Amino acid sequence: DSESFPDDDASCSHSHHHHHARDGHVNGYGSCHAEHHLQNGHHHHHGPMRHLSDMLQILERSGLPARAADRAERAFRILAEAEGSVHGCPVDEVHFHEVGGVDTLGDILGVCYGLELLDIDQVVCGVVTTGSGTVTCAHGVLPVPAPATAEILRRYSIPSITGKIAKELLTPTGAALLAACVDSFSQDIPMTTTAIGYGAGRRDFSGQPNVIRLRLGQRAGGFVPCISNEVRQCAASVGGIPDRVWQMTASIDDMTPEQTAYLAECCMTAGALDCSLTPVLMKKGRAGVEVTVLCDIEKRDELAALLLRQSSTFGVRLQQVDRIICARESVSVQVGGYDIRVKVGCLGSDVVKCAPEYEDCRRVATETGQPIGELMRDAVSAYWQNARGM
Repeated sequence: DSESFPDDDASCSHSHHHHHARDGHVNGYGSCHAEHHLQNGHHHHHGPMRHLSDMLQILERSGLPARAADRAERAFRILAEAEGSVHGCPVDEVHFHEVGGVDTLGDILGVCYGLELLDIDQVVCGVVTTGSGTVTCAHGVLPVPAPATAEILRRYSIPSITGKIAKELLTPTGAALLAACVDSFSQDIPMTTTAIGYGAGRRDFSGQPNVIRLRLGQRAGGFVPCISNEVRQCAASVGGIPDRVWQMTASIDDMTPEQTAYLAECCMTAGALDCSLTPVLMKKGRAGVEVTVLCDIEKRDELAALLLRQSSTFGVRLQQVDRIICARESVSVQVGGYDIRVKVGCLGSDVVKCAPEYEDCRRVATETGQPIGELMRDAVSAYWQNARGM
């Protein structure tokens, strides 16, 4: 029973055929969202209040297949944790008080069972539109996105925009379903479409159809694993950002140190995220070096070709690796009248590290003759003084 879905593509993945999904704007009702049927400004509650344990008991008795049940349980827990966080209460005390949680049950169980009926292996979602303005719920008038929705978006690093419609387009239950079911977020997914489905909401929007479109298909170029829920949940727990990169390695025992240093420099110039050289003991007891390159998918082919052309190796090992990274920003500080950039790393809202840019410090050290170590220390000190308002 959808409420409002701006038009957007969605695609889903089918097992055995390696299809992928890109979900559109998702709607649902969480514990601070009443039925949204307002009459004279009042909400109507038509059932008992249920807690998380009650929802999980109903889920256990539902007979859903294991994968669908796992997805549903994750969604219920994500929703309860977000509501508990914004209300400042333990998860076990969160209650689903709108229509006795029937809307929440129907939305979560229905979506998870629907994915199972379609035999979906992976779901990939584009940028989510939340809407804007305010919404009236059991707790009064709240901004859009509602606090629990915003908390889930933050915890699970879900990319979102407000859009042009001053209505609630993403509710806590919808956000929980995204966090529980979506394996990766990407705006553009090359795929061959095999089926298309549409669903219409009840509201009419001026100049924009109120529908959601779901595409079922096979990803072009074959199956590529997405960031797992476990990695995204770990990232959300520590306040980091989930990411997936390509890792290339090659073991070399017949290049000079000067040549391998030049190879690493070429990789970084070509756009590698990182390049490291690790001493290894190779066959026949030879001392060698293992070259490890990290890069985004856009640079994979170029860097693989570079390793094969610029090094003596006859083969490069490739694999995708998940990682959790700090949110980063660059801040300029003044040291002795010179600008030096400082790279700042954050977990959630906490600054956990800062490091001066080496090239800036090197430039100032060359111009002034000041020891580079002192410049780096002074740059870090200047950043913390500015951050603390000293």
